[in-house]
Order: sequence, then C-alpha cells, then structure tokens
Amino acid sequence: MARGDNGEAARQALEELCGAYWYPLYGFARRRGLSPDDAEDAVQAFFLKLLKQDSLGRADRERGRLRSFLLGALSNFLAQRWRNESAAKRGGGAKPLRIDQTWAEERLTQEVDGSTESEDFDREWAYALIERVFGRLERFHEAKGRERVFERLKGCLLGDGSYGDEAEIAAELELSGAGVRSAVFQMRQRFRRYVEEEIRDTVGSEADLREELSHLCRVLAEHQG
Repeated sequence: MARGDNGEAARQALEELCGAYWYPLYGFARRRGLSPDDAEDAVQAFFLKLLKQDSLGRADRERGRLRSFLLGALSNFLAQRWRNESAAKRGGGAKPLRIDQTWAEERLTQEVDGSTESEDFDREWAYALIERVFGRLERFHEAKGRERVFERLKGCLLGDGSYGDEAEIAAELELSGAGVRSAVFQMRQRFRRYVEEEIRDTVGSEADLREELSHLCRVLAEHQG
C-alpha cells in the first residue's frame, strides 16, 4: 500500500504508482503551458519531492484519494514554480521514474480538445488504471498458458461487453459454448477484482473506494468510442 504505511515497502509502492500514473500529470503540465522538456522536468521534480518529503504520508489518510491529491499537489507545485534548475540539485540527476516524452507527445496530439484540464487528467488517470489492470490480466493468463483466451475475449471487459460470435470463438479456442461463457464470466470477475485492488491502493477508506469506482465508471462511460 502506498498510503498509511511506513518504510521501504511504502516507498516502493509509491514509486510503482508514480510510474503507472505519470502520464496524466505530464499531460496536465503540458496543458498549463509548459514545454515538453519543462513538463518532463516538472513531473520528475514533483515526484522526487513526494518521495523525499513523504508528502503522501502527511496527507489525510482517512479521506484522501491519490488521484485528487496528486492533481491538487501538482497544480500548487506548478503555480508556485517550485522547480530546480539543474539535475544536480535534484539529487545528482537521479530520477524516480522513466518518462517516455516522445510517446507522451504523440498521445497528446491524438486527444480531443474541449474538456477542462481536470477532466483531461481524470480521463488519462482512468485509462492508465485500466491499462494497468489489463497488464495484470494478460500476465495472469500467460502464466496459465491461456494467452489466446485473453486476446480473443478481452473485448468483453469494456464498452458494451460484447466479444463476438460464441460458436466461432468456441471453435477457434477449442472450447464448448459453456466453456466460452465460463471464461468470459471468470475474466470479468477478475477484471473487477483487479480494478478494486488498484483503486484501493490509491485511497484511504472503503467509502473512497466506492466513490472512486463510481467516478471511474462515469469517466469511462463518457469516453467510450
């Protein structure tokens, strides 16, 4: 858990979350007018500040949400122009996470205008969370030797939940119709569990978990293509 714990385990958990959710913050910084290099520099310095000063440890553990906390903290960070001007001042060039600026810039150019900065951030946070969950699901199925099942049926997890013609899939995967339905049911169950686990690692209470789940569903529903 990244919140409410102490020691190296908590630090490693926070670093992992930073690595998973850096892009929404990078996008936010770019929309605030920073150049790609300045946005990368700001996000790196921002995360290093969190890691060094244990800012999350001082946040409200009972009511805090990592998503809203990070957005507010970065907004203040940028408004105060709290940025070091050299890598040496940020710990000798050490970086807590890898930022793929080229990939991020390409992704930014594909996004639709017309939404607010916070709405963009929430959408990107939701996509990052779902990508993380899909990665876990893929690794789970690979470990079970069921990569083909995952690739063929993963469409059932988002959108309208459809996954194609059952008879065709059954023949392709060498399963019965009941086997296909069972695989879909189990995949959806595991997907929901992984989503809850990912969100639980970013909130301070079960009430926050339920609220974040509802928020995630709203954001995804608004941006289904």
